[in-house]
Amino acid sequence: MAGIISEFIEAVLSSLLDPNPVGFRASDERGVAPVRAACRGRSETPQRLQRPLNRNAFLRGVLDVTEQEAIEHLVIGFGKRLRSTTRVETIAHGVGSARQVSIPAGLWNAMDQWLAGHARGEVVLAHSHPRNALNILLDNVPLASGADRDAWLRALLQGKRIRCYLVENGFVREFRTPMLLRLLDRITRKTQPAQEVGFA
Repeated sequence: MAGIISEFIEAVLSSLLDPNPVGFRASDERGVAPVRAACRGRSETPQRLQRPLNRNAFLRGVLDVTEQEAIEHLVIGFGKRLRSTTRVETIAHGVGSARQVSIPAGLWNAMDQWLAGHARGEVVLAHSHPRNALNILLDNVPLASGADRDAWLRALLQGKRIRCYLVENGFVREFRTPMLLRLLDRITRKTQPAQEVGFA
């Protein structure tokens, strides 16, 4: 129980450095129908959109598809950077359980191929957390878990141009901060002088 509480506290601390939830405009509603159509069924095969969507329109569609669901969803937008947004051209959708959703190897490969094949390529990775007791008690903004942040950090260290978002409690929020206490612990261990080995 102490481990769960300490991880929760660390996630809250790390989230203080994440941006505020996305503020949607009326024009972002145009993303609802195409994202809903692309996410129909359980196919993880990327599907090309008839017309590209700006990142916020894509995220508004993801919110609409996932916010009432009792299981976690993963929705990946393959796009290209354009000024301050990403123009999402293709969408892949995966489903998980009530507690997790994984990124299959095939989708990691698809992301790698997309990023390698487009100079301005960017991947928008959004996943959802179903409503839970924390939401009911705190009415919280999205709170990325340690596993969420570790997956983002691995992608970043591999040089992937990926933006990660969490859909939770009616909000969509980007997370881009590692678990700070874990990171500090690793840095501290690396900077400590090596212990002398001897006999006593």
